[in-house]
Amino acid sequence: MLSLMRRQAKSWFIKLALGLIAVVFVFWGVGSYSERRASRVALVNGQIITLAEYNQAYHNLLESARRRFGKSLDEELIKQLNLRQQAVQQLISETLVLQAAERAGVVVGDEAVLADIEREPAFQRDGKFSPQLYQRVLAANRLQPAEFEASRRRSLIMQRIQSRVALASLVTPAEIKNYYQWSAEQIKISYVAFDPATYRPKMKVDEAELKTFFQANQEAYRVPERIEVDYLAFPTKDYLDQVSVNPKQVREIYDITQESYAEPEQVKLRHILFPVPAQANEEEINQAKAKAEEVAAQAKAGQDFAELAKANSQGAEAAKGGEVGWLPRGQLMPELEEAAFGLDKGQVSEPIRTRLGFHLLKVEDKKAARVKPFEEVKAEIEQSLKEDGAREKALRAAEQAYGLSSGVKQMSQLAAQINKQAQHVGPFSNAEPPQGHFSQPNLLEAAFDQPAGEVGPVIEGEDGYYLLLVTKKTPSYLPKLEEVASQVQEDFLTEQARKKAHQQAEEFLKQVRTGDWPGLAQKAGLKIEETEAFSRGAEIPGLGYDQALSEIAFRLTAAEPWPEQVFEVGGKFVVARFEERLEAGQDKPAESEEVIGGVIRTQRRQELGFAWLEALRQKASIEIDQRFL
Repeated sequence: MLSLMRRQAKSWFIKLALGLIAVVFVFWGVGSYSERRASRVALVNGQIITLAEYNQAYHNLLESARRRFGKSLDEELIKQLNLRQQAVQQLISETLVLQAAERAGVVVGDEAVLADIEREPAFQRDGKFSPQLYQRVLAANRLQPAEFEASRRRSLIMQRIQSRVALASLVTPAEIKNYYQWSAEQIKISYVAFDPATYRPKMKVDEAELKTFFQANQEAYRVPERIEVDYLAFPTKDYLDQVSVNPKQVREIYDITQESYAEPEQVKLRHILFPVPAQANEEEINQAKAKAEEVAAQAKAGQDFAELAKANSQGAEAAKGGEVGWLPRGQLMPELEEAAFGLDKGQVSEPIRTRLGFHLLKVEDKKAARVKPFEEVKAEIEQSLKEDGAREKALRAAEQAYGLSSGVKQMSQLAAQINKQAQHVGPFSNAEPPQGHFSQPNLLEAAFDQPAGEVGPVIEGEDGYYLLLVTKKTPSYLPKLEEVASQVQEDFLTEQARKKAHQQAEEFLKQVRTGDWPGLAQKAGLKIEETEAFSRGAEIPGLGYDQALSEIAFRLTAAEPWPEQVFEVGGKFVVARFEERLEAGQDKPAESEEVIGGVIRTQRRQELGFAWLEALRQKASIEIDQRFL
């Protein structure tokens, strides 16, 4: 244990979530020694991955998915994301890397861990490490210093291993030049599209083929399991009035968490962009620069910057007069950030060169960095404490009710004992949950996992706690054709039209490879479209993004303009032809060298890291509990 633990006695409890703690414990969890022995998720070279570690990893992945997808995150999407297996595989990877670090003699001493923790802003007051604040923050998250310090040690070991991989990721000037020329290259293609929708009205139903289609795809028409549920809800909001907040506690929370109320320095900007293409020659660059200088002079002479932006800018915010709004540091390209925060209120910049072109900025207002004063956040802290207290009371009420549920077969019986109203919902399936409470993934999952006819344990929801009693379960089954005839017929005809369009496209490709492209297209009643120039990995004008078509199109040449295959893009079948290649210039823009070098280094580190980790996996003895596969 480090000296940090000895410097200060434990302080009082404060329940505040810190992103730092969440990140550190994505993979490690906490859990006691007895928990580690009681259950395990996996065994990696004899080292146990515990259920507590798995639960913490899964929780963090789930929270990350909720922040990313919001209300779109349902049970089906959770299954598609495969979060449970992701959690297991991440834990295995972390364990393998740490084991390899130990074999390689990678050691992080106490002093290094101490220095790392002391640099952490969450533990600093007035820019200096505070032992008291450190103890209080850990106590707020129910962590012991020894546990937290061990996790930081592991994190530092991981960083040192990653730095060794980075040493093998050096990039030469020749590689940067080649990558620039490869990435800046553009092509044009022409194409015709065969739309299944044009064939759909001509399709006819053949009863024998329809039956064959249904038999081959019967699983797609499976009727899912459906359930009906009686439940008791214990919403947090119902207990808010029962919670009182100690004013001293509010003030103390503010005092030890002032960092979380810090607001960075900000500027309010307007912006004008004069773009310069990646392959632009010196004349084009000079023209753009001259135009930027002309508009800058007009703005400095007093002309309305917003009107100048509308008339001259090709940036995304041009229609709004170049209005960008308030931005802190870290949100702009480095060149723009340096200029923006160096200008005074009302000032207009000189033209600023970046890889996108030339920019003009006007600073409309500025805000200095500050910490929100106590009076400004007092109500927010009070509300947070009240909600925490109300949630604890709701949990206790739900647990007490569950304690009375033994032998209860109808939720109305239990509801009467505690003076609450039971609610009913259903029937519904997992794929189509009802609106309201059961749109919450964990509540929906618990309902379908619970056996019928008995009150299940307390379930935590986003807005409180729940007791469920599944009153009826209708098993999933495969329907007969006559039950789903209209849907099957519609799907059959759609598939037939799709096959017809694909067949016609394949036949057309064979003809044009040795024939007259415009003549054959005209004869077939097809319109040849030609794209604008596009880059690798970019959206194909008129078609949208399609990786397969883009990759193969860039391999084509004037001598070999036809691909070997038809591409399905946006529900249509596309026959494409190479038209023109626009080579990148030999000289890359000077400012792009660092950016390109960073891209190559990142890709190389990832490739080396994946290869090394795969080698560790191949040599390792890994056993995973079947429940987590």
